[in-house]
Amino acid sequence: MHVNNLPTLVALAASVLLVLKVPARLFPVIALGASAIDALRAFGIVSFKVPVIGAAVLFGAAMVVGGVGSWIKSSNKVAVTAAVVVAFVGLMRVLAHYL
Repeated sequence: MHVNNLPTLVALAASVLLVLKVPARLFPVIALGASAIDALRAFGIVSFKVPVIGAAVLFGAAMVVGGVGSWIKSSNKVAVTAAVVVAFVGLMRVLAHYL
């Protein structure tokens, strides 16, 4: 495991926490799915090719949508922090592709 995979694992743990803590399940499940597939991609277990935008941008954007949606729907401090972490890691993935 490399240090580069640490944000991916943190996002995965935060999205699992979101699924457990946020009563509305749609956005946490989106965040969990995107972060789980991103973690599998980071460890080389699966490989995706998205023709136009790239897989990193697609799953990063899904993490941003899941994190921001969960942040809006939650009122618990733990859930808000987890949602911000997921959204921030997703935003880092998207911006890393374009910068």
